[in-house]
Amino acid sequence: MRLWQALARRVKSDPASLEIPLANIERWLTQGRLQAAPLLEWRKRLEGARSSVTELAALTSWMEEPNHDSEPLKSCSPFPGLLSDAELESLKAEA
Repeated sequence: MRLWQALARRVKSDPASLEIPLANIERWLTQGRLQAAPLLEWRKRLEGARSSVTELAALTSWMEEPNHDSEPLKSCSPFPGLLSDAELESLKAEA
């Protein structure tokens, strides 16, 4: 949960950082990822958030919520590289 809150905070504070997960998605799709559907859903949500303040707020709110319906999508996270190693270590230490 803390990881998703940290990711949402980063996206809120720096919407341009959405380019990182979008680039990850494109790279993975190009590499022929077997389960493309979650990546395509992420791409749709991220592109919407990139183009609309309202959609950005909706995405970050959804990311922060402990919503069991979202877990399958969250398990296919396109956010590697969004947080630094130090930030990730800090989150682990807080757990």
